[in-house]
Amino acid sequence: MNQLNWRASHMIELTPDASKLENDIFSYWTERSKTYDQSPGHQAGSTNENSAWRELVLRHVGPGEGRVAADMACGTGFLSFLMADLGYSVIGIDAVEPMLAHATSKLSNTTQNIDFRVAKTEETGLADASVDVVVERFLVWTLTDPERSFREWERILKPGGILLVLDGDFVNLNLLESMVEKSRAFLNWVRLKKVADDEVSPEMLARHESIVSRVHFNKGARAQDVADMIKAAGFEIRDVDMDWNNIKKAQCHNLGPIASRIRMQHHRYAICAVKPT
Repeated sequence: MNQLNWRASHMIELTPDASKLENDIFSYWTERSKTYDQSPGHQAGSTNENSAWRELVLRHVGPGEGRVAADMACGTGFLSFLMADLGYSVIGIDAVEPMLAHATSKLSNTTQNIDFRVAKTEETGLADASVDVVVERFLVWTLTDPERSFREWERILKPGGILLVLDGDFVNLNLLESMVEKSRAFLNWVRLKKVADDEVSPEMLARHESIVSRVHFNKGARAQDVADMIKAAGFEIRDVDMDWNNIKKAQCHNLGPIASRIRMQHHRYAICAVKPT
């Protein structure tokens, strides 16, 4: 299937009783969907980076060979398309319809077996034990209730199914990064140089910071903390992989020397877990 499945959109109904945080998150990512792919790291910026992502995923879940993979908070589809290219039948889940509209616009041929659906990661609407692999990229650190999402992913996985969490700590800055951020703020203040990303306004940055301050991992999603929570949801941890050097090096190709040093120090990890048989 290579069409956007809008039927699941009825699962998401933001009522007056919905939390302000949930409404703020949907509103923010709806606006960000317009320029999401332009931000560094959201899409593979080179053939080398794409190859590095493929190698990382293959290392933990192997080729698809027709197996079903659910991509949580798939956004504009980067990981969904990568999984499809590896031979998986993919279900891309995201709560933000404009994100999925962008993802669907990239479907170029009938060999891409991807079914994009509007749903929450903690309420996927998928049947029990219906998928072989659950993957996510840069989602967990943003979740308001990660324990609930992990339990949902355990529910939809078949016994022996694999969960692959590709994430990081996007809150805690190292010393060099802190110095750079302070310099950027100062330069913006005195209007000597425009340093913010063209597609992200100061107002949007402020909205993002407000959201991050209210999510579960507002102090930073460190690998061991996330792995412990995944284990508590019923999974067996197979690996906590901190080797992202090939991805980081590929991303550094178009960055300056300071930004490259910062990128190489980022806390990124792949947690591979298995649902017991």
